[in-house]
Amino acid sequence: MTKDRVERLLADLSARSRAETATIVATELSSGRLSEAERAIALDIIGVLAQDALQAVREAVAEHIKSCPFLPRELALTLAHDVATVAVPVLQYATVFTDEDLISIVRAGNPAKQVAIARRPQVAEAVADALVATCDRTVVKATLWNHGACLAESAMSRVVDQFAQDTAIQELLIGRPHLPLAVAQRLVECASDDMRARLMLRHSLPAEVFDELMMHGRDRALSSMIAAHPPEDAGTLAASLARRNMLPAMLLLRCLCDGSLVFFEAGVAVLAQIDVERARILIHDHGVLGFQAIYRRAGLPDLLLPAFRAAMSVRREFGGLPQPEASQLILERILDHYPGLRADDLEQALAQLWRVLVPETLSASSS
Repeated sequence: MTKDRVERLLADLSARSRAETATIVATELSSGRLSEAERAIALDIIGVLAQDALQAVREAVAEHIKSCPFLPRELALTLAHDVATVAVPVLQYATVFTDEDLISIVRAGNPAKQVAIARRPQVAEAVADALVATCDRTVVKATLWNHGACLAESAMSRVVDQFAQDTAIQELLIGRPHLPLAVAQRLVECASDDMRARLMLRHSLPAEVFDELMMHGRDRALSSMIAAHPPEDAGTLAASLARRNMLPAMLLLRCLCDGSLVFFEAGVAVLAQIDVERARILIHDHGVLGFQAIYRRAGLPDLLLPAFRAAMSVRREFGGLPQPEASQLILERILDHYPGLRADDLEQALAQLWRVLVPETLSASSS
């Protein structure tokens, strides 16, 4: 039977009959029971039906041939470039596409087709990169959910950057079988405390990342508690924390950034072993020498001096500014002093400063 003969026969069928024919022929073709000659005829029939004017016919072809091992690439591409309801089954299941085919379709910009590609049993790294590059939340979620999708570290980092405040995306990232260390660290910076706990439970993290998670949870909790404490008790609280070695530089910096200025003054006074009134005079010295003198007497690390100065300058100049605006100003000034930091918010900046501080602290203690 020739292709022309096939076309003439199909032209005589009603729309319903053509759809039924598509279903029957595609099912038989996929079954593997046809001889080579019968398979050639079936492919001719399917090829004609795949270009039928009626969408329902083309949908029937796509649905019943999506997993066919004998599906030619050219026919698969014809269906893939059709409307989404025709293309989606083939894009999700057909194995004849090259990575270049799939990337081209992703870049064409149809979200339904992109999601279908993201749900394929296996998604190559280059294709996953293209899916993440769409910046479409639904497409990215589908890609992260699919553990058959091979995601490069760069793609995961891009997801963290794009969706830094999206807990659903973060949860899917944490749920991936393997999470590169750099990605885990980025999640530490921007994830909620609950997400950090899930990160710890799900992945075997190096000691330094585990310590960083602990630091964030502890210092965030302490800073919140300190902010709720009566200012007149700041000295007693600072002394109590210092006795238990729970008054590190990063906690003081966080408290200063959070607006707990009275506690910051009390904490520095305790560490410097001078009364709080003398400490306050030096802290608020408009020159550079007073603050630097009390800072070093308190034994605080030189690495963080510019960060403390940045936070202190904002508190001095904009004392009544609401916390979100103050945090943004502090972030901008910290970034001015530390060109190597890449942070979208103050929390990320503090995490990165802490990460740099740890090896320096260990080095100082061993010398």
